[in-house]
Amino acid sequence: MKSFNSLLSFSTVAIAISASLAAADVGAVIQTRNSVTTAAGICQPAINDAKLRMRTLSVANEDKGSWYVTCAFTSDGAIVRATVWASTQDGSAHNLTCVGISGFQTGANQYVVKQASLSANGGRSAMQWNTADFSGNSRSFPGEGRFSVSCALPPGVGINDAELEFREDVGM
Repeated sequence: MKSFNSLLSFSTVAIAISASLAAADVGAVIQTRNSVTTAAGICQPAINDAKLRMRTLSVANEDKGSWYVTCAFTSDGAIVRATVWASTQDGSAHNLTCVGISGFQTGANQYVVKQASLSANGGRSAMQWNTADFSGNSRSFPGEGRFSVSCALPPGVGINDAELEFREDVGM
């Protein structure tokens, strides 16, 4: 009889734990978070011998030819929006083209091209990717917490800052 009571107690505890875990999912609290960083924190040359200057506040092309830079965003939740700010470093106007890539190496990735016209006065211009850019998914990017940007930096252009907005489950 004692082992039957132990089994009954164990079953009761197991059912209570299962019920509380199921209830936790229903009562989840989702908060929108923003993460802002300088390009020096998340961007790097796509080629090891690229002639790019990794400055404290930017990644700048001080060479005569264009070089690619890749910025890898990470989040603890579903991405809603990603923004990259760039500016001219040489006092001339430039055009900048970047590709936002949502997904992961072995998955079904989506690519969205953005362009910015950078003014000669050195002011920042933003390129922004949001959920509407990726198959109209209103909840998040297809790659969830995986997003990268690849930019072909012309001479005299630098990527300054990056921002990521994502939804995170913070519990009850």
